[in-house]
This record gives sequence, C-alpha cells and structure tokens, in this order.
Amino acid sequence: MKSNNKLLLAIKDIAKCIYIGLLIAAGIALIMLLFGLTFRKNIIVLIYQADFSVGSMGLFIAGISFLKPSTLRPFDHKKQWEEHFKLLNIGHVLFFIGISLYIIAIIFYNLNFSLTGNI
Repeated sequence: MKSNNKLLLAIKDIAKCIYIGLLIAAGIALIMLLFGLTFRKNIIVLIYQADFSVGSMGLFIAGISFLKPSTLRPFDHKKQWEEHFKLLNIGHVLFFIGISLYIIAIIFYNLNFSLTGNI
C-alpha cells in the first residue's frame, strides 16, 4: 500500500511539472507571437527555438544538480516546497519541466515542417 502511495505522489508531481512546462511554453508562445508580429518573422520557428533554448537551460541546471548536489545551496523553504511537490526535489522538477518544453518544441518543429516543408 505504501508503494502505491509513493507512485501516486510521483505521478502527481510529474503531472504538476508538465503543467508548469505548458504554462511556461504558453508564456513563451505569447512573447514570441508579439515579437514575430512586430518584426515579421515566422512565429512557429520563434516558438520552437525559444522552447528549445529555455528547455536546454532547465536541463543544464538539472544536470548540474544531479552531478554535483553540493553546488546547490541549502533549501530554506522546504515546508512550502513539500506543499507543492511531495517527492521531487528541485533538480527533478527542472528536469521534467525541461523535458516537457522539449516535447512542446518538437511538436512546433514538426508543425512548421509539415506546413512549410522547410527545416
């Protein structure tokens, strides 16, 4: 029974990370929409490039936290963190957000390729 609870908590935490990734991607899409309309650029290309960039930064920080946990300073708000994420630490959360941004970027990349035929 205890392992089922941990599995459910992990699934809920990962779902929250994906939701946060979607919110970040929506914010990026709005910013790139305004930028693309202002400077007459391909909006879909701007969106997937920005999603790849932000996702890469998140994965880079997550990778550092996995390889050298001592580089992260001590966590002062552990109680508030555990209200939102029961099992995952900051490195895991950044990892799953980065992966979700990569998936969204790949979707926009494929959308651009199917519409234009260009890379």
